[in-house]
Amino acid sequence: MAGRSSAGNPYFYPAGDPEPSYWLAAAHISGLRTGMTLSSGARSVFASLYIPPFLPEVALSLIRRARAPYFLLLMEHQDKTPHRSPMPAAGRAVALLDARYLRWIARLDEPDAPATATLARERMNDLVQHALYRAVGRINLLRVYWYAETDDRVVCNDQALRLLPSADADGSALVRQMSADVQALVAGGRVDVLLIGCDDDRLLAVMESARLAGLMVCVLADERAQAMPRLMQQDPNWARLLREADRRVIVRASELAHVLSAQAGSPQEEEAPAEGFEDALLAVVKAWWEELTDDDRDGLREELPELRGLPPEVDRDLLLRGKNAMGRALNFHEKRALRAQAREVALAPVVSPA
Repeated sequence: MAGRSSAGNPYFYPAGDPEPSYWLAAAHISGLRTGMTLSSGARSVFASLYIPPFLPEVALSLIRRARAPYFLLLMEHQDKTPHRSPMPAAGRAVALLDARYLRWIARLDEPDAPATATLARERMNDLVQHALYRAVGRINLLRVYWYAETDDRVVCNDQALRLLPSADADGSALVRQMSADVQALVAGGRVDVLLIGCDDDRLLAVMESARLAGLMVCVLADERAQAMPRLMQQDPNWARLLREADRRVIVRASELAHVLSAQAGSPQEEEAPAEGFEDALLAVVKAWWEELTDDDRDGLREELPELRGLPPEVDRDLLLRGKNAMGRALNFHEKRALRAQAREVALAPVVSPA
């Protein structure tokens, strides 16, 4: 301390002394071995000392050697323990996926797509988990509900197959089954996030009820959902469904097609198309085209070059017409041919009357 003599007294050092005064602490700590305590004067000396930044490390080393009381060592633990906020608990998610919708956004029904009669769903959980992590954050995917018309006889962990009647051309059975599952999940109160993989806007009511119950409702889509103004013009019903979702979970069409086309087991036998099916389907397409108004035809001529397939509402209408014409649900090859013929008829050059 400035103005006081340190001669013969190791407890005092002049102010500004380059030698640090940690020897005072050493002298005190060594006295702890014999049970010595500091007087009030010594405590005032400690309070007035200059403490260099590295003194705590030196003092702690001396405390260990002097076998200091436990509370001093506890101070070391409290000072060195980092204060970290606990990680938030991961939410729980359930995905409800329509196989027909996934085939459509993966563009597997287009003429230049690889032939895939049966979708492979063995790797869907991993794809959905990663897509949810990108869109929502830390989340645990509990289960995937898979809605399809045929039983692929595949056993997948954390998946539940929901079989739909093959006559469900307009999707009514799908909407009823998916709505019932959503309501059951909401009532159970064990799920935080719902991922809907469907483009049917009749699900808007049950989606809104789930949101009002406190769940986050997401919709699975491909890259087209990133250009919402354009999608609102091309497919207003699908765009409306996407806009009502809390999050749009985007997967690339190519990535989805790769996952759905990768068969884990042995290849299954594909059903052969009926003989002469092309002529029957072409008649269906021509009858459909003749019923359209001039404005609808012009709209399709402008829209189809920007699409690789057909608009969803057109696709559903043609599939229903094709099923009625064939007397049964169309198989994969027949659906593919029907869509190709519809694009060919719609994009054919317009012949001006002579």
